[in-house]
Amino acid sequence: MTPAKVYDEGAFTVDKGEWGYQSFDRDGNKIILSLEEDQCVYWTRRWLKAQQDGEWPEGSGRVVNKGIVGGKL
Repeated sequence: MTPAKVYDEGAFTVDKGEWGYQSFDRDGNKIILSLEEDQCVYWTRRWLKAQQDGEWPEGSGRVVNKGIVGGKL
Protein backbone atom coordinates (compact mmCIF):
# COMPACT_ATOMS: atom_id res chain seq x y z
CA MET A 1 0.00 0.00 0.00
CA THR A 2 1.41 3.39 -0.98
CA PRO A 3 1.26 6.27 1.50
CA ALA A 4 -0.95 9.29 0.82
CA LYS A 5 0.67 12.15 -1.10
CA VAL A 6 0.91 15.46 0.75
CA TYR A 7 0.17 18.66 -1.18
CA ASP A 8 0.57 22.39 -0.54
CA GLU A 9 2.71 22.10 2.59
CA GLY A 10 0.29 19.75 4.32
CA ALA A 11 -2.94 21.57 3.44
CA PHE A 12 -4.38 18.31 2.09
CA THR A 13 -3.47 14.76 1.20
CA VAL A 14 -4.59 12.49 -1.62
CA ASP A 15 -4.88 8.75 -1.19
CA LYS A 16 -5.63 6.10 -3.83
CA GLY A 17 -8.44 3.82 -2.77
CA GLU A 18 -10.75 1.22 -4.23
CA TRP A 19 -13.05 3.84 -5.81
CA GLY A 20 -10.40 6.28 -7.05
CA TYR A 21 -8.49 9.14 -5.46
CA GLN A 22 -9.78 10.70 -2.23
CA SER A 23 -8.52 13.97 -0.79
CA PHE A 24 -8.52 14.79 2.91
CA ASP A 25 -8.02 18.05 4.78
CA ARG A 26 -5.59 18.48 7.68
CA ASP A 27 -8.17 17.11 10.11
CA GLY A 28 -8.76 13.97 8.05
CA ASN A 29 -12.15 15.06 6.67
CA LYS A 30 -12.96 13.85 3.15
CA ILE A 31 -13.07 16.55 0.49
CA ILE A 32 -13.06 15.31 -3.12
CA LEU A 33 -13.37 11.84 -4.67
CA SER A 34 -12.22 11.48 -8.28
CA LEU A 35 -11.22 8.77 -10.73
CA GLU A 36 -8.08 10.69 -11.72
CA GLU A 37 -5.42 11.98 -9.34
CA ASP A 38 -4.82 15.26 -11.18
CA GLN A 39 -8.52 16.10 -11.14
CA CYS A 40 -8.73 15.28 -7.44
CA VAL A 41 -5.82 17.65 -6.72
CA TYR A 42 -7.24 20.40 -8.96
CA TRP A 43 -10.74 20.39 -7.46
CA THR A 44 -9.43 20.05 -3.91
CA ARG A 45 -7.32 23.17 -4.41
CA ARG A 46 -10.33 25.00 -5.86
CA TRP A 47 -12.53 23.92 -2.95
CA LEU A 48 -9.98 24.92 -0.31
CA LYS A 49 -9.41 28.31 -1.99
CA ALA A 50 -13.17 28.97 -2.10
CA GLN A 51 -13.41 28.03 1.59
CA GLN A 52 -10.56 30.40 2.40
CA ASP A 53 -12.18 33.25 0.44
CA GLY A 54 -15.60 32.62 1.99
CA GLU A 55 -17.15 31.80 -1.38
CA TRP A 56 -18.18 28.27 -0.43
CA PRO A 57 -19.82 28.28 3.02
CA GLU A 58 -19.11 25.33 5.27
CA GLY A 59 -21.77 22.64 4.97
CA SER A 60 -23.12 23.84 1.64
CA GLY A 61 -23.00 21.88 -1.56
CA ARG A 62 -24.19 22.12 -5.09
CA VAL A 63 -26.97 19.78 -6.14
CA VAL A 64 -26.92 19.19 -9.87
CA ASN A 65 -29.88 16.80 -10.14
CA LYS A 66 -32.40 16.23 -7.39
CA GLY A 67 -33.84 13.07 -8.87
CA ILE A 68 -37.44 14.05 -8.06
CA VAL A 69 -40.15 13.21 -10.57
CA GLY A 70 -43.07 15.60 -10.62
CA GLY A 71 -46.60 14.62 -11.54
CA LYS A 72 -48.43 11.36 -11.39
CA LEU A 73 -46.62 8.13 -12.19
